[in-house]
Amino acid sequence: MKNKNELQEQKKYKDTVFRLLFSEKKRALDLFYIADILQKMFMDKTLYSSKRITIPNPNFIVFYNGMREMPEKVEMKLSDSFALPADNPSLELKVTVLNINPGMNEKLKEKCQDLKQYMIYIETVRKYAKNMSLKEAVTKAVNECIQGNILRDFLMEQKSEVIKMSIYEFDEEREMKLIREDEREIGREEGRTEGEHRMLMLNKHLLADDRMEDLKRALEEEEYRRALYQEYSL
Repeated sequence: MKNKNELQEQKKYKDTVFRLLFSEKKRALDLFYIADILQKMFMDKTLYSSKRITIPNPNFIVFYNGMREMPEKVEMKLSDSFALPADNPSLELKVTVLNINPGMNEKLKEKCQDLKQYMIYIETVRKYAKNMSLKEAVTKAVNECIQGNILRDFLMEQKSEVIKMSIYEFDEEREMKLIREDEREIGREEGRTEGEHRMLMLNKHLLADDRMEDLKRALEEEEYRRALYQEYSL
């Protein structure tokens, strides 16, 4: 039998895990957050003593459940974002990213039911968000998961916070999707505009050189048109 203190510690751990999962920006493994944790750890200790200060061995893991394609497991490094490449950087942070979307790391999710149930909640929100407003989808998903004994205790205790943060997260997810779609459309538009301008310049050159047959052929044959672009350095 587990004593009362052990149960309280487990509950505290569970709440911490899910607060991180539902937190804004999911920044638990961010470098600044890590530094903040270390600062709090040594708040009551002097940093000027000659005695070496030891810290727990770190192991940084991020659970990924976004919509972009991601390998089942990937290592990311802080040095990947450095302005200049460094073979042996003075400061490094390595993070293991585990994809927990459906079909990914299923064995891990079977061993950690909290994680599995969290993804059931996320998939439930995504399912309802296709046909109703985001607020309605999140609220319905929360209520359904509570009824289905999915994260029941946590969702009942933190219901309003989970709904608020889930709406924020999914709204950001939608916004990023729309931004990517807009960027792709802008790229297509720019490509079309550039192609039209290039064709217009080629037509002017061919007309100026009285190459009517080449102009007609360029309109019909893409490969020949490319050859003329090279000829006129377009």
